[in-house]
Amino acid sequence: MTAVLALFIIIFLLLNFSDRTLNRAENLNRDTNAEPAGGEEQADQSQILNVTVSMDENEFSKLKEATNSYQMKHANTMVKLTNIVDEGDGYAQWKKALELGAAPDVMLMDSEWVREFAVRGLLNPVDVPSTSDTMAERPARLLDPLRWNSYLWGIPVDADPYVTVWNKALLAEAGLSKPPADWDAFGNLLHKLESGGQEWQAIYAEPHNVASLLVWLDEWTAEGEEAGAAYLHFDSKAVQEQLKRLESISGRITATALADYSLSTGTQMVEQHIAAASIPWSVYSKLSAKEQSKLLLDKGAIHDVWLGSRSYVVAGTSKVKEEAFTWIKEMVEIAGQQQSYATTGKLPAKNSLYTGSDNIQESGTAGAGSPPQWWLKVLNGEPSAQPTDPDWHERWMHAQQLWRQYAEGEITMKAFVQAIGTSL
Repeated sequence: MTAVLALFIIIFLLLNFSDRTLNRAENLNRDTNAEPAGGEEQADQSQILNVTVSMDENEFSKLKEATNSYQMKHANTMVKLTNIVDEGDGYAQWKKALELGAAPDVMLMDSEWVREFAVRGLLNPVDVPSTSDTMAERPARLLDPLRWNSYLWGIPVDADPYVTVWNKALLAEAGLSKPPADWDAFGNLLHKLESGGQEWQAIYAEPHNVASLLVWLDEWTAEGEEAGAAYLHFDSKAVQEQLKRLESISGRITATALADYSLSTGTQMVEQHIAAASIPWSVYSKLSAKEQSKLLLDKGAIHDVWLGSRSYVVAGTSKVKEEAFTWIKEMVEIAGQQQSYATTGKLPAKNSLYTGSDNIQESGTAGAGSPPQWWLKVLNGEPSAQPTDPDWHERWMHAQQLWRQYAEGEITMKAFVQAIGTSL
């Protein structure tokens, strides 16, 4: 009886051990295929990378597609994308989050903000050795706003500078085949238009962005003179002189006439007798050849460029810095491909893509595979403006508010100029 009991106990233990072994194997298999659920084992299996950008829906959709492709190759990184639809909200949100140590790992921000956040110790410097092949292709002027204390603090993605275009028909009426070379010549053009007896405007600037106005002002800053209107260094004597010029033509500046400027700038400028307009390159490059033929792009005026550049940065508090820079590197390479330029019209931050012929529409028409080569000289020139200072953004937002008030008819140009002067 004792032997039978002992045999029964042995069989029971063997069966129980087999069931537990099988259950353990099944659990291990199930855990391997499951989404990380948290805890210490999650860090070994999947790193969460939080990325926040600010872009239009079409561009964000393409970023999601690129990120999906990235995750197919990097199964241990889960990328969570967030889009701030209103670009103006990005600065305040990121600044607060960075100061609280609660920022996303990666942010796509205006390049002019980067130095301020770097000085405050809120960003991670770029790991140059691991990104050297990527950074070697970046235009010098796109890298300059990202430098501080001998380090780079961001990786540029693209640029969308403002350019000045002229109404060929109005220039011809005044006997000109090219834009006026200086302010005196511009004054002569306006005098001739005045004597023509028809309604006309001297300049159109975008109502939602004061950079449009300030870049056009910099057109009248001669080479070698102190510039900087585009960067809002209002203590500059040159800028003070430019503001006086603005007031002198206050009745001939419009910020509302071309509400649909992105559709047919050339036709609208001709029909509304507008002599010049300051618009983003991405708008001009998307115009049809027919529309571009009505305009004259003033390449000679592009000497102190408002770049409209964007860069990826990594928060100083990020726990996944290596993964962050790996993702950025791949996204920048995708953004720097030729089809991206054809889609967005924004200038890529990659020198090797500037292979477009300067003779085709002299500009790089929409649908062209690559931007024109003449942009390379501009984007790789010596920076001519002063670096941004800690108070830059505050002054910028003040000027933005005043410009919108002018565009909406709440204040006059004289009041706009005086308000900026008072704020110095």
